[in-house]
Amino acid sequence: MTGRGPFVAVSALTLLAVAGIAVIAAAFLGGGEAKSERPAVVASPGATLAPGTVTPTPQPPTPRPPLPTTIGAGPKATFTPTVPAPPATPTPQPEPPGPSGPAPQESPRPTLPDLAVLDLTVSGDRVSAVIGNVGEQAVPGGATVELALNGAVVGSSTLSQSLGAGGNFTLLLAQEFIYGPESTTADVDPRNLIPEANETNNRLTRQLEPDIPLDLALTGLAAVGADEHLSVNIRNNSPVPAREVAARLSVYRSGSSSPVSVTTSQLNIEPQGAAALAPDLSNVRGVSLRVVLELVGVTDGNPANNVLEYQIP
Repeated sequence: MTGRGPFVAVSALTLLAVAGIAVIAAAFLGGGEAKSERPAVVASPGATLAPGTVTPTPQPPTPRPPLPTTIGAGPKATFTPTVPAPPATPTPQPEPPGPSGPAPQESPRPTLPDLAVLDLTVSGDRVSAVIGNVGEQAVPGGATVELALNGAVVGSSTLSQSLGAGGNFTLLLAQEFIYGPESTTADVDPRNLIPEANETNNRLTRQLEPDIPLDLALTGLAAVGADEHLSVNIRNNSPVPAREVAARLSVYRSGSSSPVSVTTSQLNIEPQGAAALAPDLSNVRGVSLRVVLELVGVTDGNPANNVLEYQIP
């Protein structure tokens, strides 16, 4: 063997190593598709290679490694629904400044007076009403305030000055008397002559009683006129007048329980005054009679002087 043999062998091995490295690099860099441009060279035993000459030997292709992929790899994604945020509350914007000067003031609503009957009283058997203004406006002076009792206008008062809010006055009804327990309804401004804030509070009802008892007495019997009819004298012993007092007069013959005459009259007698009643009974001269006086709906202060019996001269 000459000195060239070892050199040729070393060269062949070097070429094989270089070719293997190239194949591996092509597999990784080219996705395994690049082929070795130079097949590996294997020296046959006993073969003599010319210096610098390499005989290629076919090699099986190197299997390509699988390409890396991320499809389907790793944990699956989790879907989280997105909740829309609530709409933001708009920030109130200040009103643009108005024209200079004070703001216009709202005109106050007009107020009215309000009349009401505050109380009903009895003095000397006469009825008095306390009338007040419970409204916010005064009743002007010169206004006439009327009052009705039990539905009939019985009195009035013309104001000499205004009746302010919260003020009141007493109206005396000089000709309205109470002679017995009686339910009495008073109504101020019954004809709505004065504008008021409330027209439904003008009425008041009270149970009234007299403070002075009425005392009517029989004082005498007489035969008068051509037919000699009966005349009965009655006196008012009380300090108060009798106004429209209903009186029933019953006449009996002495010793009889059945009346021979019964009449009802309306009496109007001043204090300490007298009146004469004429029952429908004639030719009574010389006849003994018993007469009984009864007040209708009125308590007499002295019932003992309501019966008179004797023979008419």
